[in-house]
Amino acid sequence: MSNNPPNLIDPRGTCFGLGDCGPIDDAGSLVTEAPGDVYDWGHTVYEHPASIAQQSAGTFVALTSTGDITRQNGVTFYEHCKGTCWFLNLIGADAITLGHDVFGRSVIGPCLAEHELTHVRQGDEYGIWWIPAYLWAQRHGTADNPFEQEAYAVQNQCRLNGSHLLQKE
Repeated sequence: MSNNPPNLIDPRGTCFGLGDCGPIDDAGSLVTEAPGDVYDWGHTVYEHPASIAQQSAGTFVALTSTGDITRQNGVTFYEHCKGTCWFLNLIGADAITLGHDVFGRSVIGPCLAEHELTHVRQGDEYGIWWIPAYLWAQRHGTADNPFEQEAYAVQNQCRLNGSHLLQKE
């Protein structure tokens, strides 16, 4: 399932010239997915009111991107993300979490999903302070960031045990 009206944002599917994003040709999906993205925003903000900043950012990226979508356990995964999520290439991340939305450059496997679900939980716990706390912790790099250390520990445990909290289909 794909998301967004890319022909309204980027008519030629060129991703604004910001890398090899490939052709985007699913203009009709706004009708089927935008309501789900907006519903997800409302539901998450209702359940976690302090997460309004990161959920709003996630909803903006979702509405201005396209990709394969799965929704599980209150989290929406966007795999093979194209469009606004071109910034993943800039920061060199395989995936990024914004609120209860996870955006991946390619397939988000079970252990990477668990890493990102750790960030979802952290965002829920820190609420409105999550983004500044994460950015402050990141100032010396990922190795010194306690949020990333926790997420990588979960991801590595998943790899070692072969057990997964989330079974992605």
